[in-house]
Amino acid sequence: MEQSSVVIITGQDDFARDVVSRWQMERSVPSFTVVHGAIENGGLHAYGDLAIISPSVYPLDQLLHGLEMRQMNIICLLEPSVSLSRRHAEFPHTMFLRADEGVLETLVLLGGEVLSRVQLAQRAKRAEAALQAVSNQATLGRCMLEMRHNFNNCLTAVLGNAELLLMETQEDSSEDREQLDTIHSMALRMHQMMQRFSALESEMLFAERQSHLDTKVSKHAYVSGT
Repeated sequence: MEQSSVVIITGQDDFARDVVSRWQMERSVPSFTVVHGAIENGGLHAYGDLAIISPSVYPLDQLLHGLEMRQMNIICLLEPSVSLSRRHAEFPHTMFLRADEGVLETLVLLGGEVLSRVQLAQRAKRAEAALQAVSNQATLGRCMLEMRHNFNNCLTAVLGNAELLLMETQEDSSEDREQLDTIHSMALRMHQMMQRFSALESEMLFAERQSHLDTKVSKHAYVSGT
């Protein structure tokens, strides 16, 4: 599992130190990057799964706008005198906390929940990508199955004509015979490959039927037992 990352944006060294120290008491500890006012055009050079902003960071509105535009998870601490409802209305995608006594515990707990949600979303995204890859392979397999009979018919014609030509050109030059031998050998190899493909299809169908049968037997046994 990839380690989560947290960006702490602050003008106070002790704030970042306190957050990191408290988070290290948890079972899952992310990596931390501390940024001191490195704000340009409403954004940051540092990236992370979560941004934590301490009180008295300026210009705060520009910073929040830039982070929300980048769809980052944000926890922003505000001075007790600031209205939380007004800040929520201005920046609906930011989580605001009052910087009062005990806020560090709330901050770490809330941050841990946010990072857990991020990891779940990342796992879901990877699972979706894997499912899409499997779906693409299944589509390719179905296409191969649909084309198999036509391919076999064409291959049979090539193989049969190559064998006839070999019998009819025994007196031809060795170069012509070598070319016909190559055509015949390649056609034979392709025929063998298609036979293995057909055998694999039969094995898969047998396994699927057996799985359905086992499921029916298990359900019957369960019903009988009840």
